[in-house]
Amino acid sequence: MGLGSCISGCVTLIMLAVTGYLLWHFLGQPESFDEALTNLNNVLDNFSFDDFDFSNMFGDLDSNGGDGGGDYSGGSNHTLIWDLGKATENGLTLTLKNNLDETWQLEYQQAVANWMDSDPGIVRLESVRVEDYLKDKCKAEDGLMMVCNYNDGDNGMLGFNNLVFDQNDIIYSSVAVMNEYYLANADWDERLYTMCHEVGHGLGLDHTDENPYNKDLGNCMDYTDNPSANILPGDVNFARLRGIYGE
Repeated sequence: MGLGSCISGCVTLIMLAVTGYLLWHFLGQPESFDEALTNLNNVLDNFSFDDFDFSNMFGDLDSNGGDGGGDYSGGSNHTLIWDLGKATENGLTLTLKNNLDETWQLEYQQAVANWMDSDPGIVRLESVRVEDYLKDKCKAEDGLMMVCNYNDGDNGMLGFNNLVFDQNDIIYSSVAVMNEYYLANADWDERLYTMCHEVGHGLGLDHTDENPYNKDLGNCMDYTDNPSANILPGDVNFARLRGIYGE
């Protein structure tokens, strides 16, 4: 066997190994062959080119600009932080403007209560109701999070949060939107999960995981196809908030 054949064989083996590793990671790093098959079946059952939006794969969080702000998305557990006028060593106090119609009030109230239910209380959310709900009132305002619902169309996102932040990752405003195109007739768990998720982004949190087909992590910042298992903030989310806003 010549040197060229040996090199070619080695390159082929390396490519196979890399492909196998990427496939293993994509399937949620299964610990057994049976788990890998289960995860693969879940992917195939839920996959549709008609529903797959390549332009918005990570469109859940983006910046509206700001001084040096850029797209903020991904599962790196990278966090943003509200300016020091809102965040002190005793935690975060933040105003939320409730610009939701009547159909969303229960989910909103529950999600806000869930985010404040940490020990010690690291997040204090002060809610202000917007009079006469209107979509055109869903605009960024400095120093607060606006929470809205409207039909944003078939964009591949149950909800999204537009943040304005600077090059130092300091947040100046947040707009959390529940997309009625998908959620108008959704069940309680899916609506509460989405509300919890988008409010969590508004607090500065990133995703804890971005594979919806692997094992659920039990917190609403986890991508999932089973919202019922992830409708609440988790200990990992509160630990992250304590890390950025102080004990």
